[in-house]
This record gives sequence, C-alpha cells and structure tokens, in this order.
Amino acid sequence: MCNTTGTQNAAFGNLSMCLNTTGAKNVAVGARSLEKNIVGSNNTSVGYQAMFCNLADNNTAVGKYSLFFNTTGANNTAV
Repeated sequence: MCNTTGTQNAAFGNLSMCLNTTGAKNVAVGARSLEKNIVGSNNTSVGYQAMFCNLADNNTAVGKYSLFFNTTGANNTAV
C-alpha cells in the first residue's frame, strides 16, 4: 500500500489497495481488490479485483470483479 495520509485502512491480499494515498477507512480483502483506489474512503471490497478502478466513497463490493469499473459512483452495493 502506497499510503501517504490515509488512515484506518486494512488491506489483505497481493496488491490490494496498493495505490491508496489519501483514502481512509477502507477494507480490501483479496488479491488486487481496491488496487487503483487513490482517494476513495469508507469502502469495503472482498474478492479478486473487486472495486479495482474505484475512486469513489461509500461502496461495498463482494465477489470476483464486483464493481470493477466503478470510478465515480458512490453509495453502491454489489454482490
């Protein structure tokens, strides 16, 4: 995780949340989950590449590739 000022994040899995810089209160479980999240906060991602491209807040994604291309959509739930 390339975290700079983000706080209260948890990342488990190869490259999960690896580009996060200021996003806070995120949970990423699974290889490459929330990988490109840079600024998004309050997200929960479980599964391989779940929320891969995410930049938004308040999303929950469970399952392989769930919300993969979400960039600006907020307050979503995908299973």
